[in-house]
Amino acid sequence: MDGVEVTVRLDPPHEGLARQGSKFWVETPRLGLHGVANLENIVRGNYLTILPGDGPVDDTFEGLVKPPITETRDLHVTLSSTSLGGLQVGGPVMMRQVVVGQIVNYELSADGQFVSIGILIHQPFISLVGHETSFWRIPAVRMEANLSGIDLQMESMAALLAGGIGIDNPRSGPGKSVAPGHDFVLYESEEERDKSQQRYAEFFLAARQLGSLGAGKPVYYRGIEVGKVLDANLSNTATRVMIRIGIEERYVSLVHSGSKFWNVSGIGVDFSLFSGTKIQTQSVEAILFGGVGFATPETEDAEDPVPQGYIFELYDKPEEKWLEWQPELSVAN
Repeated sequence: MDGVEVTVRLDPPHEGLARQGSKFWVETPRLGLHGVANLENIVRGNYLTILPGDGPVDDTFEGLVKPPITETRDLHVTLSSTSLGGLQVGGPVMMRQVVVGQIVNYELSADGQFVSIGILIHQPFISLVGHETSFWRIPAVRMEANLSGIDLQMESMAALLAGGIGIDNPRSGPGKSVAPGHDFVLYESEEERDKSQQRYAEFFLAARQLGSLGAGKPVYYRGIEVGKVLDANLSNTATRVMIRIGIEERYVSLVHSGSKFWNVSGIGVDFSLFSGTKIQTQSVEAILFGGVGFATPETEDAEDPVPQGYIFELYDKPEEKWLEWQPELSVAN
């Protein structure tokens, strides 16, 4: 009474399909955001598909409720996540907006603590998957607002409503290949992946008030975004706010012991009866979004790199001479 026993009759020309290693599974109609399959089953009912084995003739098999994924040249790996979210079977796995695989199944762990999501990486792209490869959720729709308007971004039409999975490798390349069934962590977003892999050099800014400098605010050098605010907490004595920032690896060479940081959130307005009204801001977009600006002097001090965790003072506004500094500093490609 722990299952259903099905008797199958094979026509004489096809009796040889029933061998040890053969697989039988139920084909059911599948309707979803990523396409339609086996729609005819709605009319004629479900049916069995056979994948023949190569062993001796046999007559007893375990029926499968979904197609097997082991009989393929593609690479099958699993991703562990705390929830399934909007991911669906058939959803895309994408690298640089190119589909390199698809989601094939999912199941809840025995203890109910996580979801295991199975994906196939198509054969031409298997070499892209190594031990250092990372995976994250592609949101269904990404919206970015700026002065030019609202920009809606979608990795693909298939991910319009359900999203998909992104894949990437570190700059050093894919590394050593993995065996089928290798388990990876599925990050909730690309930003979470970056944070977990510490692709930023971290420094601290000591400020009197946090103001509008929440997590995710940009850090600018000459108006170019080179990092972001990671988080903020009170100092041990609660007399200062310690703002943790991350500078992208390629721009770490811009930060030196003499660097000066200032708050560019909002607008600074200087009213004068004779000179008129003067409006100052780091960049036009900083009027809406704010952030942190910094500059490095043209002195010998500028050649002194600082270790991660170094603490800088965060000023309310820059001095005029800081904006005139033009040191020649190398930036990694």
